[in-house]
Amino acid sequence: MFDLSKGCGNGTPPYLIGDKNYPFINTWIMTPFKEEGTHIILELFYNRKHKQGRSIVENAFGILKRKFRALLQNSDLQVSSILNVFSYCCMFHNLLKDESEASIE
Repeated sequence: MFDLSKGCGNGTPPYLIGDKNYPFINTWIMTPFKEEGTHIILELFYNRKHKQGRSIVENAFGILKRKFRALLQNSDLQVSSILNVFSYCCMFHNLLKDESEASIE
């Protein structure tokens, strides 16, 4: 169900957003610039956007972990199964959200 190898559907390869502790050698993890380089303005802009993106992702994970407490537990599942469980939690969350919005109207 969930396949990172397919990319984003627009020719862009998939990336993960990581914090400054990830090594820069990983081409599939986007990390903030650690030191000011030769393109200071571009690096500051990138770091600001990177921080905004990480904040959105962390908030989404927080919402899912509060709603689906099983995500807080350690799992013996294989990675592919964990990705599917997470995907199903996201879909179920969206269904509940859509249902809640429909009942308000």
